[in-house]
Amino acid sequence: MGNNPVNLTDPSGKFVNILIGGVVGGAVGAGAYTLSVALSGRQFNTRDMLAVAGTGAVAGGLIGSGIGILALVGAGAGSSGLGYLAANTWTGSQFCVKDFGIAVGIGAISGALTPVVGTTVPGVMALEASANVAQYWLTEVTSGRRPTPGGTAWSVATGVLAGRIVGPYQGPQIPRMYDMSSLWLDRGLLRRMLRDEIIRSTIREFPRSFVAATVSNAPDFPIRLLEGRLFR
Repeated sequence: MGNNPVNLTDPSGKFVNILIGGVVGGAVGAGAYTLSVALSGRQFNTRDMLAVAGTGAVAGGLIGSGIGILALVGAGAGSSGLGYLAANTWTGSQFCVKDFGIAVGIGAISGALTPVVGTTVPGVMALEASANVAQYWLTEVTSGRRPTPGGTAWSVATGVLAGRIVGPYQGPQIPRMYDMSSLWLDRGLLRRMLRDEIIRSTIREFPRSFVAATVSNAPDFPIRLLEGRLFR
């Protein structure tokens, strides 16, 4: 469409992919919120559901764009938001738009920085640990609570672990990741590389956000985990 304004065609197919990604992402977001409410016994709130669905639609559209850096931002934001919902389900906590937004924002930033500082094992470990601490601290401070040394240490440890297990970024390097006008992702090999990086980003960000939100919602989580009491 944008490539040919005369006949309104879209030779690259990117617009269709963005649309499909947005629809799928919105549906996943709405479904994840509904499932979280049902499993935790909380009251369903239409505005909260629309906020999650809208976030999912944006994240899905970014992934569907096929542009490396935008796709990683979408994957980081979406998976981090889902991690927050999973933590709420596990702890039985009420959904908070502010805390959800913090999780999504940190995930998006982490996704954007992955091809910059996450190209080595130490780099990705430091990135995930920093993201975990940032989400935990922002959630606590904006809620009027004081972050604890134990919560901070737990956030660092689990962030480092997530980065170590999944490993560093292995996709196309800068400046290709930031070239918004490039059609390099139309090539099969690079498209597969992007797909793999989206999967890796999701695997990193989902548990990272889950732990950060859980430590905020249930400060005794580390103790319960060590004692083998994972569920209430």
